[in-house]
Amino acid sequence: MTLEKFIPKSRKDKQTMGLVPDRHVETLWSDYKESQDKQLEWVLNDISSRKVQDAAIHSINKALKICSSK
Repeated sequence: MTLEKFIPKSRKDKQTMGLVPDRHVETLWSDYKESQDKQLEWVLNDISSRKVQDAAIHSINKALKICSSK
């Protein structure tokens, strides 16, 4: 089974850029030689910062609910 039958005809013959990242992270051969993956590091840092932000927002919302119920 192929996915071709699920792709509309209007999209089959078009050239696209593929996936384009939201942020460009410079990649150098010297980084790979030193076993550093700057792109992966950026993604992991972004995920970590979002978890912290989500936790802070949750705490603020919880505090607001307590204050508004009094």
